[in-house]
Amino acid sequence: MTNFCRHYYQRETGRVIDGGTVENVLGVLQGRAMFEGVVREAPTRVQQLDGRIYIDLCNEDWEVVEIGEDIDMGWRIIQNPPVAFRRAKGMEALPTPVRGGKWKELQHLLSLEGENWVLAVSWMLMALRPSPSHYPMPYPVLAVHGEQESGKSTLCKMIRTLIDPNFTTLLGTSTRDEEELMIRAKNSYVVGFDNLSKMPQWMNDAICSLVTEGSFAKRTLYANHEEELFKSQRPVILNGINENLGKPDFRRRVVKLILPAREESEKREEVEHWAEFHSVWPRVLGLLCDAICFAQINLPAVELPHRRGLVDFAKWVTAAEPMLPWPLGQFSDAYLVNQQKAIEAAIEADSFTLAIIDYIDDRTWFKGTVGDFRSELGRFVDDSVLREPGWPKTASVFGDRLNRAKPSLRAVGIEVK
Repeated sequence: MTNFCRHYYQRETGRVIDGGTVENVLGVLQGRAMFEGVVREAPTRVQQLDGRIYIDLCNEDWEVVEIGEDIDMGWRIIQNPPVAFRRAKGMEALPTPVRGGKWKELQHLLSLEGENWVLAVSWMLMALRPSPSHYPMPYPVLAVHGEQESGKSTLCKMIRTLIDPNFTTLLGTSTRDEEELMIRAKNSYVVGFDNLSKMPQWMNDAICSLVTEGSFAKRTLYANHEEELFKSQRPVILNGINENLGKPDFRRRVVKLILPAREESEKREEVEHWAEFHSVWPRVLGLLCDAICFAQINLPAVELPHRRGLVDFAKWVTAAEPMLPWPLGQFSDAYLVNQQKAIEAAIEADSFTLAIIDYIDDRTWFKGTVGDFRSELGRFVDDSVLREPGWPKTASVFGDRLNRAKPSLRAVGIEVK
């Protein structure tokens, strides 16, 4: 703001303004904003207002895509939108979207087939849907796995850049703590992680919070009675060789892509690949804008064939499906299979849940208190399982683990009441 004042004064008067005057002007403007101005949310990249969706192109002309069913052809490029976007350091411009693109261009660029293709496009479509502040809709986490040189990093960089280009692209390592994660979320729209090999519990919980409605508080430096508050909801994309990242609550939020190994003949030069990316980018954005507009119109009429996983995500993509490059119902089938695989993987990685399933398979039912069941299950499992670091050692921890295992148990037909 200081530089703006100096530039504006010099442009209008031809003279240089002194520092004291600048300070006084800024003080007056801040006072007016604080006591006379209208308080408005300052979103990053996307926002929804009065039934319309706005996407900040982040260019020098401050252009925004406005999407709405009452707009001719569904969307248009405008300046001076009713939304005051916040532009953080590192955010880069999207190209101006154009109409007339073909989904085959994007599919060739990303080299995806079948379930992977359906879920990748679906994730992008959901990532461009703003979440209303009064009822936050969870974003799915896009997790890309595969062996070395399967193209995981390039795929994630391209998907992220398609909707939210940023100087950092993907974070090379996991963040150190929740505070650092929230700061990075404040400075970008999509939060991406590259080559994750492990996920500590704090990070598991923080990402679950971030895709739902992330908030974090810390004590203000040198002030014992004040807090700094961070609140951001963001789409997350990550990749790694390890398919078993995260706890069950994390995996239920994941859309997982498993990339096949690439033949030598399928590997492309980075320069050639990114040249193709920039060539199709404006048309791909146009396709996504078309699909978003159709989803807005069709959403009230959508009835889901099942309510497994993230319902808002499933309903939004289903609403857009007539504009998407696959037959109606294919997303629902792909997402159901993906969710079932996530549940199976979560169960296989959790000896506690596996022990309960084995116990019920052997006896069909149990009636008693949490403490009773803890004792009963302790007699049923091997001593080696009881000695595992993650096995609950107290009744309260056992009860907490049992509550968290309920969705996985319910998926295999076991009810806990």
